[in-house]
Amino acid sequence: MVIRVQGLRNATGPLRPGDVVLMKYTSLDTPALVFYQVAKWGFEEGYTVVVSDVLNSMYLYKQHLKMMGIDTSFMDELYSIKWGGNLKVGNVVRTVPIGSPAVEVIGEYRRALDELLQCEGNILELFTGSEKVFIPYLQSIEDIVVILNSMLPHLGHERMISFYLLNSDIAEGISGLVARAFEGVATVIVNCRTERSGTKVSYEVVKRIGP
Repeated sequence: MVIRVQGLRNATGPLRPGDVVLMKYTSLDTPALVFYQVAKWGFEEGYTVVVSDVLNSMYLYKQHLKMMGIDTSFMDELYSIKWGGNLKVGNVVRTVPIGSPAVEVIGEYRRALDELLQCEGNILELFTGSEKVFIPYLQSIEDIVVILNSMLPHLGHERMISFYLLNSDIAEGISGLVARAFEGVATVIVNCRTERSGTKVSYEVVKRIGP
């Protein structure tokens, strides 16, 4: 099965380095399809795709895509920064010890991203399972704020565009603060809905800053 990315491109219009794109879905949707289309879009636009793989989200997406009959060999070409978990997919460049103090976790993450930015060309960062990052820090508002602030350097970055895949049901369950903070930082917010067939995603842009 081949899932084309034209629907994503038509919905979002032109995107550029410096954009922070929030892709929101619910627990009844299939984020693996959104992941697939964003990664394919990145390849077609000439980006080096780097996945922040939170708690084995990439493995989950790979298995779901396989069950839908979609070729997952493209995932072998992706760079990956693992945030916890032990199931490796793609080219893992660093493992971030999620659950450690947030300042240390974000420091490891920034170092990994800075190393990748030494390469030529632009980077598309695809942050999977964004809401899961906060689960170990539910008792610490300070740690949650540190993690949320880590998005800010991506805004206006000359060589990087960032996509955050966010389960809005879980994010709201953790804290309305988390969901609202993501929305406040994003330059583009897209609601993603999977059709019942499980093979098509519809996109609705509900916020856009800039042309």
